[in-house]
Amino acid sequence: MDRIYNLAPIQEMKVFEVATGRVLDRIPLETSVDWIHGIDAGGRLVLSHDRQLILFDPRRRQVIGTYVVEPRHPIEANVPRPSSRLFRLYAVSMLGPYEAVIIPDRDIREVWHLNWSAEAHTRPPLTSRP
Repeated sequence: MDRIYNLAPIQEMKVFEVATGRVLDRIPLETSVDWIHGIDAGGRLVLSHDRQLILFDPRRRQVIGTYVVEPRHPIEANVPRPSSRLFRLYAVSMLGPYEAVIIPDRDIREVWHLNWSAEAHTRPPLTSRP
């Protein structure tokens, strides 16, 4: 790996060269992104925002797939969405070249396994359930 990706607070991703720390590129993002979780075997960035896991192709500068994670257990409606960590993916861990394990909430004891294939770049965004 010769590049580092970093989120900037203005819906922008900066790309740094590992050896020198020099900024190689600035990629504008059309959607907000909360976290960068890793890079899959196809070179796509695995990002998240709220309850969405997002596959992003940095070379083509576009979202390739979006997977919405909704827990099966109800969430308290009186917690405001924008300010609460309850409404964001609590933990995402890359498991293999095209898969991740997700804990949707810290208060919900539920673990999701999400698997996407190398063909993900040909499919429109979709919703996946465990």
